[in-house]
Amino acid sequence: MSQAPPTSEILTLLSSLSNPTNHDLHTKALQIQAQTLSASPITYSQTCVQFARTLATTSPDQIPAHEIQKWSEYDLQSVQSLQNNPIGGWSQMRQMAGLLLKNALLNPPIDQNTKTRMVLLNDASMEIKQVLCQGIVDSDIGVRRVSSGLISRCTVGNVADGMDALALGENKWGEIILGPFLINCLESAIGIMEGKTSTEIENKIQFALFGALQTLANCLEDNAEKFERGIGAAFNKIVPALLKLLQLCGDEKVQVNALKCCVHLVQVMPGSLIAQMNEFLGVLSMLANDNSSEVRKLVCRSIVSM
Repeated sequence: MSQAPPTSEILTLLSSLSNPTNHDLHTKALQIQAQTLSASPITYSQTCVQFARTLATTSPDQIPAHEIQKWSEYDLQSVQSLQNNPIGGWSQMRQMAGLLLKNALLNPPIDQNTKTRMVLLNDASMEIKQVLCQGIVDSDIGVRRVSSGLISRCTVGNVADGMDALALGENKWGEIILGPFLINCLESAIGIMEGKTSTEIENKIQFALFGALQTLANCLEDNAEKFERGIGAAFNKIVPALLKLLQLCGDEKVQVNALKCCVHLVQVMPGSLIAQMNEFLGVLSMLANDNSSEVRKLVCRSIVSM
């Protein structure tokens, strides 16, 4: 799916918010942000979508020249700074957009007409969910971390079922999109590991594998039971995929995140884990003398939690 780039207005807002040294500009940006998020469900949704589009835009080169020109008319210093540091500067901009999106979703303003909290319009919600799936497989580690945290907090955070900013049951987001997407990332990696060289694994699937595992670990830590209810049949594929990864992959980051998932699963003991308990214990035994102290520590936590 082709993702529309962010507008000059949102880029100006982001760069102004990220520069507290210019007090007047920063204060004005905070006021504009509050006004656009609270004006109506339409402006709230549009602003959230613009944050998401910034998060999804992998390079400032994807932004039309006329939008860059309009941005520079309001904040030339930030545009020049970005031109001097296009990789690091744009990565910071994307991550900031993701954090502002998370805050807007978790702390929506009150709609003055209905006296209830703002809720995303359906089209905006769907676009943001698609962006977040892209974000957790992004090549930028910071973008993956922000996207992963945003998904877990907004889908299984500490709120009542159905009140989540991106509720898993809403339009079957968990069952049809998120759950199958995460499992596909893991199973695709496993398929390549079983038939390809380690170099090809590194080049083709590392970002998707790292991002999917991090997201699973976050969601299971926040609320494994709610996550299980929300992603349906895909949940039963998590344990087999984790065990296979732990058997096949010697990458410490993969092992650590896979074991973190196992620790959280042990605490709720789903049927899919009980059914493969012998294999799980065998994997733990295999990793008990691993060279990584973090891996050994998580093996111990898994055993103690049982």
